[in-house]
Amino acid sequence: MTRRRPGVLFDMDGTLMDTNYLHCLAWSRALRDVGEWAPMNAIHRLIGMGGDQLVPELIGHDSPDATAARPRRYQELMSDIRAFPNARELLYRIHDLGLTVVLATSAPDDELAYLRKVLDADPAIDGQTTADEVTQSKPDPEVFVKAMESASIDPGRALAVGDSVGHPRRPISRNCLHHSRNGWL
Repeated sequence: MTRRRPGVLFDMDGTLMDTNYLHCLAWSRALRDVGEWAPMNAIHRLIGMGGDQLVPELIGHDSPDATAARPRRYQELMSDIRAFPNARELLYRIHDLGLTVVLATSAPDDELAYLRKVLDADPAIDGQTTADEVTQSKPDPEVFVKAMESASIDPGRALAVGDSVGHPRRPISRNCLHHSRNGWL
């Protein structure tokens, strides 16, 4: 049996990487491409949610075409991605304290690969879980739960760090602390 360790789970977009407004713009353009519209402030309020939940919340119905257009529109903006100041150093510091550092993100594998390249902190990152590995998008906590499982993190000694309303609205586990701009769960 693998021994469970203490660790910190990090969201990427909006937490370590300055990408939330790029996601807003990508969603706005994707919606416009298919003849839909939502105000940018409404899109921004939902960034962090999976597209399967964000689109119906924004426009009142699903739009598979808008969801399909979003990756292309985001790809057009990826050269503008930057890590937040000291994000890289934060991961190294936490790793050097002996804590397991895991990325738990709604980004698909291909987007996360680019984000990790820009962040340039791979030696401090012990694992990752992406949208491609879960069946439920945020705000469901599945991405955080799978991240803890994959890295053998003890839920009672875990902290999840995120930034948005799209992060879990219910506890990730009975004992895991989660902090976002919404406060502690």
